[in-house]
Amino acid sequence: ETDIMDVWFDSGTSHHGALLKKYGTCVADVYLEGSDQYRGWFNSSLITSVALEGKAPYKTVISHGFTLDGQGRKMSKSLGNGVDPLDVIDEYGTDALRFSLVSGTTAGNDIRYMPEKLDQASNFANKIWNAAKFIINSNVNEQDIKQFREKVYNYETKTYNADLLTIEDKWILNKLDKLVQDVSKNLENYDLGIAVDKIYGFIWNEFCDWYIEMVKSRIYS
Repeated sequence: ETDIMDVWFDSGTSHHGALLKKYGTCVADVYLEGSDQYRGWFNSSLITSVALEGKAPYKTVISHGFTLDGQGRKMSKSLGNGVDPLDVIDEYGTDALRFSLVSGTTAGNDIRYMPEKLDQASNFANKIWNAAKFIINSNVNEQDIKQFREKVYNYETKTYNADLLTIEDKWILNKLDKLVQDVSKNLENYDLGIAVDKIYGFIWNEFCDWYIEMVKSRIYS
């Protein structure tokens, strides 16, 4: 490319060169980049936008850390500690890789790649799969779904008929409602690690280990 004057100036004026031209505004909802961009793209964008408009070109800045090896070292070719994500996906699956990288992390911090976390994430994915398979294959048919929609749950008002719910149904729905509120708040604050840890605890403990066990007699009959 021969039209670049300066890489930081050019990328730092993308709020006008790209954003304003395409969307009619020079203020983005979110700028997302690595933590090294505080002195790079975040900074050059802020300086040029203040010079042109007197305000920042973004409403929110989110920075992510970098993926390190299990010993906390930067992954590099010279150390030979790099990991090909496609190889990991072939062995564990995409969801397990995503879950293991997000679980227990805080936005902006570096992430340690640890194979043992992949095993945990893979087991969790299997737990969800097996629970869903058990409920759907063994017990749910079209008549059940029709009855549920007509009598138990009103999709328009998003409310349940409490008279048709048992104590364990009310208990798990209460837990689920609390989970949705907590996770939504975590996601709004970009606390992804806290959010997925709460989902993990709910699925593994309350839903699978307690609720499914409590309703097995109803399901089988």
